[in-house]
Amino acid sequence: MAARRASRSADAPPDQVESLLALIAEGLSATGNRRLAEVAPGRWWLADPRDRDTAAAPLADRVEWAVFSLLSTAGPMSEASFLQRIAGIFTGHDLPDETLVRACLQSYRSRASTADRIVTGDDLLRRAQEHAELIGLLADGGHRLGLSVWIGRREQARRLGSGRLGDRLHDAEQRTSLAHINRAVDEVAEIDCAWYVRGKLAFLFEVEWTAMLGEPILRRHARIPQDDGTVRFLVIAPERTELVRHKIERSPLLREAFERDNWHVLKWNHLRAFLGRDEPSLDGLEPYLGLDPVAERTGEQLGLFGGS
Repeated sequence: MAARRASRSADAPPDQVESLLALIAEGLSATGNRRLAEVAPGRWWLADPRDRDTAAAPLADRVEWAVFSLLSTAGPMSEASFLQRIAGIFTGHDLPDETLVRACLQSYRSRASTADRIVTGDDLLRRAQEHAELIGLLADGGHRLGLSVWIGRREQARRLGSGRLGDRLHDAEQRTSLAHINRAVDEVAEIDCAWYVRGKLAFLFEVEWTAMLGEPILRRHARIPQDDGTVRFLVIAPERTELVRHKIERSPLLREAFERDNWHVLKWNHLRAFLGRDEPSLDGLEPYLGLDPVAERTGEQLGLFGGS
């Protein structure tokens, strides 16, 4: 648009496209019952939560899943062939920019990959098992910390060892109303794991091996009201660090949600390290939080927090 403006003389008739865009912008910014809201300068999204619930999954998440699916089913291929096949999946308004595609590729390609032979080390069954193991560790860790624990209803039936994840819950925890965690009972029932003290605090955990954040963060947790006692943790595979960073940097919706709902990133390996301590404490969790946590720096810096 900038080039079009620069090349038009001062007395030339208005550009029709620019005039239409101006009318749309004026209509969107008018007062009244709008169905769109400006989430960043010049960027608009659905204002009504009901419309957001029925919207398609974010393009970034759909591209990510397509990249993983292609790498895990098509066998080794060249980078050029990979890019060509991804381009054939998304067309028109869904055409992603190459930066996003390459960020997804970089996240899922194995270290053994070359430009002529791209492969992935991610395996769906193995990731599902790791997911269950981490939820089991979270449940056991919450009990060691003296907190009550909840495991999502869908997760309780998953097998872990000789039993199921639901076996990690005490009888009283299975009977307790989830309203003690948050009044959004139906949504809380589906989160992966929670540590809580009735009426005082709730630590909500979502364990993800992908960087597909639309469903857990923009949908499910958007329906769980935030209060002073609620802290949320996105527990990610370390291999997804840069892709999560890329998505947050590019999405004003994710950035808003992270700030509004008190989200913290916790990598799988750091969660295991924290829960593996002889005497874990909630204060000791702080150095492990973030995409660039203090725990990845020097031991001297780690000691500044005084965690056990």
